[in-house]
Amino acid sequence: MSITQKIIDEHIEVISNLKGIDLFVSKAVNQITNSINKKKNVFWCGNGGSAADSQHLAAEFLGRFTKDRKPLNSIALNTDTSTLTCISNDFSFEKILSRQIDAIGN
Repeated sequence: MSITQKIIDEHIEVISNLKGIDLFVSKAVNQITNSINKKKNVFWCGNGGSAADSQHLAAEFLGRFTKDRKPLNSIALNTDTSTLTCISNDFSFEKILSRQIDAIGN
């Protein structure tokens, strides 16, 4: 089997395992929509490449994405290196997200 075919087969397997994800996505969309409607913040976080994804999502909420609109309350919690290193140093790495939510969550 070629490397290309192997990669395609792996992708097909991943996609076939996504059955039922629509319910999860619908719940997430409803929670985000409720937060925005209540003028609450939407928090994103990630590690590694997912950290970049969370920054991108927060930026799209603050920017315009596909149409001009008011900015939406959105924060990526993994962007402030001073905060991340301070909390991990003073408390622990496990607290870098929860400590921020305790401070700025509403």
